[in-house]
Amino acid sequence: MGSHGFNFWWIFIFIIPIIIIPIIFIFFLFPLTAANA
Repeated sequence: MGSHGFNFWWIFIFIIPIIIIPIIFIFFLFPLTAANA
């Protein structure tokens, strides 16, 4: 029903958190584990 660009943005909105959340998690966890070790 929507244009191709609209569907692309919905995929983008769903994919960005899936990519960013693990990166933030690793950047937060890596210094903690490095400081403990």
